[in-house]
Amino acid sequence: MQNQTRKKICFIGASAVGKTNIISRFSGGGFNHRYQTTLGARITKVTVAVGGRLKELVIWDIKGESEFYKIPPAYLYGCDGYVLAADGTRASTCEYALGLRSRLREHLGTLPHILMINKDDLSQVWDLDKDALAMLRRQIASVFPVSALTGVGIHDAMDTLVREMWGAK
Repeated sequence: MQNQTRKKICFIGASAVGKTNIISRFSGGGFNHRYQTTLGARITKVTVAVGGRLKELVIWDIKGESEFYKIPPAYLYGCDGYVLAADGTRASTCEYALGLRSRLREHLGTLPHILMINKDDLSQVWDLDKDALAMLRRQIASVFPVSALTGVGIHDAMDTLVREMWGAK
């Protein structure tokens, strides 16, 4: 349904990759230096322009997965797209994101999605080399280095997802 005026996206990834701060930056807020774990899900609404029309994104910031916590499938109900979030200083979070993507495909089928690799401001100490990034890009068409601290790349990444969800060019 391209003409929908509201769509739901889910931000998912391992714990402590910066999902909440990325959403805060995208929605016009700032960066919070104090880490606070998300409990369950936090919902944010953001108005975006798509093809000259205003649309609403309902963003579900879902608690990061860990060995003790798995995303409840009910949180994903009605999802129109999703953001996989990872931390460039911890390569294991990228691998984790790929695993989440496989699980989501089982539950939701093929939906528009992107991978945001956070901490671009620390790219000189990333735990990912060019080969690892190339491998990620072979598996996920839209991979974006972003920085929740500076805001770099976040709006470009979200614009890509939004255009794909609404079928806009």
